Amino acid sequence: MIFASKRLYEAFKLLFPPGRFRYLLVGLVLLAAIISLTEMLVAKLFSTIVLESHKGDTHAFIKNSILFFAVFLITRTAHFVQKVYRVSVFDKAFLSSETKVARLAESWRWALAFELTSVLTLLTQLIVISLYFVYMNPLMGLMNLTFSLLVMQCLGFLFKRQLASQLGFVEKKKNREHVETSVRVASRIRSGEIGALIAGIGMLFVLAALLVLSYKNVITASNTIVFFFGIRMLNHSLQSISSGLMRFARASANSDE
Repeated sequence: MIFASKRLYEAFKLLFPPGRFRYLLVGLVLLAAIISLTEMLVAKLFSTIVLESHKGDTHAFIKNSILFFAVFLITRTAHFVQKVYRVSVFDKAFLSSETKVARLAESWRWALAFELTSVLTLLTQLIVISLYFVYMNPLMGLMNLTFSLLVMQCLGFLFKRQLASQLGFVEKKKNREHVETSVRVASRIRSGEIGALIAGIGMLFVLAALLVLSYKNVITASNTIVFFFGIRMLNHSLQSISSGLMRFARASANSDE
């Protein structure tokens, strides 16, 4: 994953000039961390409502339900703001850049920026949720970290191979060699889906560990529900990182053209 990290950092430096716009992008990525924490809070509130509803405490039920919907609404709103505002950040960053590019290269620069921020956001969510797991239960958290790192290493390998393929397609295009569209698209999609499959298998092991620890009462029922929601979020993040990295490889190769 070191190779992929270097490419992400190089794209970050290339797209966003030093100063205000870099800080804005970092702020958007950090907002993703806050969103991830609030989503875990939503899961915790939901588990509390479900498990304690049978106690007949109407006041507590109403209070927790109102808090649940309020936090859920705040989370969705923050997610919307983060997605929409980044377009404005890209536009202003590109306008302030002294580098002038052709129209085709401009479209690839936009694609590169979108994939970069998407992957960085997903990576931030992955880190935040994993650290929250460690806070909730160190043993479960370390198991999750182990499998998540293994999955990320596999994704890094797939990214490196896909970038080489995309650079090869660009080189053939320069040499006026024809490459079927189906070949180029299939290469990217196949790599992304292989990564998604690896992520799914990795999270299955984490889920199995959760069931064992819950069965042995190492983890409470309330926290088991939270972990389950968290694992689903991690699985989605890893699968999205896989497809995002492959799209980033395509945009990166064409941006270098």
